Amino acid sequence: MSKLQFIVEVFRNPMVTGDILPTQRYLIRRMIDCIEISNHPLKIVEFGGGEGAITRAIVDKVERGGIGYDIFSFELNSRLADMSREKFEVNGKINGCVRIIEDDAVNMLSHLDNGIGADYIISSLPLSHFSREKSRNIFRAVKAGLKKNGVFTQYQHFPTCYSLVKEFFNDVKIRYVLANIPPAFVYTCRNIN
Repeated sequence: MSKLQFIVEVFRNPMVTGDILPTQRYLIRRMIDCIEISNHPLKIVEFGGGEGAITRAIVDKVERGGIGYDIFSFELNSRLADMSREKFEVNGKINGCVRIIEDDAVNMLSHLDNGIGADYIISSLPLSHFSREKSRNIFRAVKAGLKKNGVFTQYQHFPTCYSLVKEFFNDVKIRYVLANIPPAFVYTCRNIN
């Protein structure tokens, strides 16, 4: 997908798409550096999959590690979801491991196989565009959907959701990615309770 196509989608539905440019490699790297390659297959959920830039980086990382994986990528914008599907089908990556799901993140549990929790949830959702209650519902779904010691990663351009993050997670690390346009804060939260 070109940057122009992405920007067109932003203007068509800014409250759903959320960002003004596709995620850049510096931010992508910071978002997925929490993923540890282990000896068991990983279940990874992505919120706000967009045109698939973070999805592609996750696939590349876990495939380099040589382990099994399932990725559930949620995207409400049907045009972006279609573009993401097309991108992965062209590269032969759908093959049962990557699922592009057009549904709200709060409905995540109904899409996970047998309700088994995720090892990682990577989110690009524009939380600052949502009501406080909508954001709380997303965090409730995250807590319910993460395995014990699972990791949730969320980026924001302003640290406006920090108090909400702390409401749900005790173990929170914040990093600032200055090289991204626009710069972003990345919250990495471990589900320890």
